[in-house]
Amino acid sequence: MAIDRIVLTGDILRPWPGNRPGSESRRRIRWFDDLLTPPLAEVTDLPVHRLACEAPLDLETLYGAAGLEPSIESWAQLYAGGLPAPLRDRVVALCRDSVVIGIELPPSMAQALFDAGIPFIDALVDPLRFLSDIPLGWRSTVPEITEALESFRLSGFEVRRRAAHIRAKCRWMPPLEIPDHATLLLDQVPQDAALIDPTRRARVGWGDYLDRLAVLKAEGPIIWRPHPHNPAAGAISEVLGPTTRSTANIYQLLSDDRLDRVAAISSGGVIEARAFGKVGIHFMDRSAGIAVPGWNASVPVVGDWLSPHFWSRVLGPLFETRRDAPRLPPEPNALRKSINCDWGFGWIDQVTAT
Repeated sequence: MAIDRIVLTGDILRPWPGNRPGSESRRRIRWFDDLLTPPLAEVTDLPVHRLACEAPLDLETLYGAAGLEPSIESWAQLYAGGLPAPLRDRVVALCRDSVVIGIELPPSMAQALFDAGIPFIDALVDPLRFLSDIPLGWRSTVPEITEALESFRLSGFEVRRRAAHIRAKCRWMPPLEIPDHATLLLDQVPQDAALIDPTRRARVGWGDYLDRLAVLKAEGPIIWRPHPHNPAAGAISEVLGPTTRSTANIYQLLSDDRLDRVAAISSGGVIEARAFGKVGIHFMDRSAGIAVPGWNASVPVVGDWLSPHFWSRVLGPLFETRRDAPRLPPEPNALRKSINCDWGFGWIDQVTAT
């Protein structure tokens, strides 16, 4: 297939309940476009197009092609399952003759592109958010691109080194109130794509895992850490009853020797916990049943993806790129600054914290 343009996109199907300008189907893709268009322009003369849910594209038309109304529930239904033919054909037509570079593409959209023979590279925020910057995990259905990505992979030593430094700092902080052999339970935001069960094609919540919660409660003390954007305790309080509730910094909690396990429905904090030597328990497999090649094997990259030399090498298997593209060293906290969010890293990374 001829490639005559680059399409930057993401989850164009994600609805915007009460916040159309701030929708993930618009704002996140515009953010992605802001960051990637300059380095891409250094390595190729191919035009770069942004595909977001903005005029002339709108959610009502997209969902109408699937016989649905835009809603969180309809989004969950379309997220991981196969797209209905009219919607699938519309997505393919919008991306024809291009290489697609996506930010957190829904698996259903990735499958449609793969089936149509349209090459794509997708990125997602990597769970390990305590490094010099937040990595993006990159994946592709093109084996040669995956091979090129490997040279930029975050090293396991850097993960271990950084976790050890955080644990060392926490030795000098006032101790937390944590019982011995505790399990930390992490809450999540109900509207997050991480809570879409691909096998059920629906959103899940604590009410779907009451039996698992009861088992955890019977096995030892539990610390409940609510999510700052989901203050309602809901069904979980009915199962846990009186229990320790903590709003302490997540990395100070993970550094505590009395904490044995970390559990959640699907939170990336569970993966971070394993890097701190804790047992990590996920109630749901976010990738269950998803057969897109390369989907479950993302390559974490810190910072290099903002540099032209990264794109020269990664896109080289698809078309001619400028091999003398500038090499920019990764800038600490570049991604954190660009999204104006650090998931608690700023507190633990202060020179002093009391």
